[in-house]
Amino acid sequence: MLHSAGAFDLRFVCPDPHGYALMDETFSIADEGAYEVRRLKGNTDSEPQYIMKGIISSDVGSYLSFVTNDEELRLVGPLHDGETLIINTGKLTAKVIDEQGETLRNGLPCLRELNFPILRKGANTIIVAAAGDAIFSELTIQAMSRWR
Repeated sequence: MLHSAGAFDLRFVCPDPHGYALMDETFSIADEGAYEVRRLKGNTDSEPQYIMKGIISSDVGSYLSFVTNDEELRLVGPLHDGETLIINTGKLTAKVIDEQGETLRNGLPCLRELNFPILRKGANTIIVAAAGDAIFSELTIQAMSRWR
């Protein structure tokens, strides 16, 4: 039995207000150089996952670099043959995995600085380069397209 009725404010907290694509865009780059990737899905900037394969020694001048729309992410390693560095820009995390997908270690120390480049809706410029004795194998970008 309801003795009295009243009004009150009920506030909801939504930590991520975006809707995400179920079948998303993925871009693969297999050689060094400049590329244009075009996001067709979503209506706002996305926080992609960058999946980098290559070899980076511990030498000071050895690194892999990729620049997304003038934002450089420099990977200083170490990254060994058979290892993959996964950078999740949405969660601001990075990890190194082996060929079976098992996590080997935290990947944040592989980044020169904590820079997590976004992808814009439409055209995006990606430049991939290797320096020193680093060897670039492949960069896969999972767009994480979203709507607001």
